[in-house]
Amino acid sequence: MAVRRLSPRVWSVGVLLPFPVHVWLVESEGGLTLVDGGLAGMGPGLVAAIRGLRLPLQRVVLTHGHFDHVGGLRAVLAAWPVPVLAHPEELAFLRGERRYPRGQPAGRGARPRVDPRLLRPLEDRPGGLEPRHCPGHTPGHTVYWDAADRLLLAGDLFSAYLPGRLGRPTPFLTTDMAQAVRSGAVVLDLQPERIAVCHGGVVRLPHLLYPAYRRRWLGPEPLRSGADPHTPPQ
Repeated sequence: MAVRRLSPRVWSVGVLLPFPVHVWLVESEGGLTLVDGGLAGMGPGLVAAIRGLRLPLQRVVLTHGHFDHVGGLRAVLAAWPVPVLAHPEELAFLRGERRYPRGQPAGRGARPRVDPRLLRPLEDRPGGLEPRHCPGHTPGHTVYWDAADRLLLAGDLFSAYLPGRLGRPTPFLTTDMAQAVRSGAVVLDLQPERIAVCHGGVVRLPHLLYPAYRRRWLGPEPLRSGADPHTPPQ
């Protein structure tokens, strides 16, 4: 696993095989916030990365609950049984009370993806990050804005398999692709210098790329101010 420093307080931890998967560690107030948990096989590497930073893990925040975003949490939470925070729309899926509409093999029932005793609804600014609800990939998909470094930790809001390009989230796992594309308008509001996504890498100035991305996947649909659902959880 590769650990890469993205800013004075944010590190990316990722693997390239079987496909690129990145999660992030954010330092604040003498501790760490883990954003997403990656694949199951990433668990030991995440534990090693956290220990290598010599700071206590204080919490986990999730963009959503798909297998490649929570798989490594079993090892992490065994070492640090900290709260796991997610948007309220995502909690029922994480508890195993609901099945995701897409990407769930036929005949396989819902099951807890995270220990329900550790699950909590999102706080206002966990670890100094500002959550923004950006549904579409999943109903509760959330991104995290680091205003100090103008860095957006975006989960599966986009992919970035091609350097410097915005791609769609994985289609067969995406609940509502049109909504997911519209939710990407959050970059027009925030105008981040960089966006870091789970599947791919870091893309600079994504707000300059978003209009063409949107036209490609939605056609000439007008972009109406305030029409896109990317508000923080209430």
